[in-house]
Amino acid sequence: MAATATRDFAAVPQVWDSVFHSNAIRYIADSGESDPAALRNLNDPVTTSYYYPNAFHVVAATVVMITSVPVPMVVDLSVALFPGILAVGMVALVRYGGGRPALAASAALLSCAFTAFPYDLLPWGTLLPFITAVALLPAFLAVLAAMLSWRDGIAIAMPIVLGVGGIGLLALHPSGAVAAALMSIAMLVQRWLAQRPGLGELRSLGLTAIAAVVLGTPLLLASARAASGPPFDWPANLTPANAAGQLFFLSHDQPFPQYWLIGLLVIGLLARRAIRPFLWFVAAGALFAALFVMTAAYENDVVALLTRPWWNDRWRFAALWTLPAILLAASGMVAVRDGMWALLERVSPRVNEGKVGLLLSSTVLAAVLALVAGLSDGLYMSRNTDRLAQGFTDGPTVSTLEEQAYDELAQIVTPGTFVMNDPYDGSAMMWALDDVRPVFASPVIALQELPTMDPERRTLFTSFNQIDVNLGVQRAAADFGIEYVVLGEGLIAPAGDHAPGMLGLEDVRALELVYDNPDARIYRIRWEDLTAVVRG
Repeated sequence: MAATATRDFAAVPQVWDSVFHSNAIRYIADSGESDPAALRNLNDPVTTSYYYPNAFHVVAATVVMITSVPVPMVVDLSVALFPGILAVGMVALVRYGGGRPALAASAALLSCAFTAFPYDLLPWGTLLPFITAVALLPAFLAVLAAMLSWRDGIAIAMPIVLGVGGIGLLALHPSGAVAAALMSIAMLVQRWLAQRPGLGELRSLGLTAIAAVVLGTPLLLASARAASGPPFDWPANLTPANAAGQLFFLSHDQPFPQYWLIGLLVIGLLARRAIRPFLWFVAAGALFAALFVMTAAYENDVVALLTRPWWNDRWRFAALWTLPAILLAASGMVAVRDGMWALLERVSPRVNEGKVGLLLSSTVLAAVLALVAGLSDGLYMSRNTDRLAQGFTDGPTVSTLEEQAYDELAQIVTPGTFVMNDPYDGSAMMWALDDVRPVFASPVIALQELPTMDPERRTLFTSFNQIDVNLGVQRAAADFGIEYVVLGEGLIAPAGDHAPGMLGLEDVRALELVYDNPDARIYRIRWEDLTAVVRG
């Protein structure tokens, strides 16, 4: 599926956030800087309070450094890993949480079926750190379940592992850690309603908290500072009924529901037997479902406050709801299997005896799994492949012809200098693709970022096309050591036009066209004609 969508892992990711993620990987691989604050050097070097969780980028950069695999291929390969990571975590959660092997097998199979996660999140922003955190949530919860079921006295290793896991989620994406905390609380509530917590449990949880604080204080403080910034608000453009319908019918921004999965969900809700140990998980999912509806349909301060850790983004809530939806659908598969087995026992009461009975039991489950896969077009393989492929097209952000222009830049640009580029045409990807450093290493949210941007970049963003006559522009370009300028035809959605300073470059006298193809142009700055500035 991922191989098809990414054209054998060779496609350049095309969506807004993927440019930043790709260049963050390149920057860490080149510089060895693993401090999250160091990513300010991509676009925002003067902001001293800058913080961006970079665990995903550090791991990916390590792969690049060890293997020399191109950055886009590492990104594409990571996409292929998400369903597998989720499936393994689901199996661990079910088994350590007291679920049946049949439920674990069903959940593993269905981990690749739901469009809302991870496939929707790749064309929607390419939210790689968040996707990784969500895929790892079941594994984190499995560690918590394993620690709570520990019977050999007070073990120190498990709480430390759990604490490190929590810090890992925080380093991937703070909202992943918040989701893990909410789900963990739900697990503890169900467990402690059934039986009073023992002293060993409380000590283990205390050790976990201590380990998390001691090991993760820098990340916790940095995340808190970042969270104090202005909130982001997506428009609420659905009615409550429409939002709830899209969520339950698994059709968020899709023309058709995932009917077979919906049927399994309904059966799982009605049967409840297999899912009973995981009612806490369903309750947490219901919370995220409610936040989805609130985000999609309501605009007020309460909604903004509750959804702030997730950027007020309903796509992320749909993804979080998908995790318990997988278990509910898996419970439905188990209920179907149990029904078929009950019929077999009626026909032949001795069918459950010995090794033959065990083999037949597994065969019945396998038959149900195969039936669901067959009826649902290979667990919605075509649907999910098409959705995923929307983030890995040939353009408009970076087309094959634009890649050729970046290859040309790699041949002519003086090492250590910057290339002037438009943050909205995808040309920032020249860094990840060809190790050519752009002035703007990611797209710019102008209203939010221009006020805090360093003065030189701000001048170039707004006025580079005045380099003929504007001394400030000339000085800013000279400070960056800019010799060449690149402009692509395609724009990265949702940008509707080039940056103000990159309009009308064909009329700038100081720019000489040195390369041209239908999708990209490269200009050389004729510094010899610009006598107004002395270049140091």
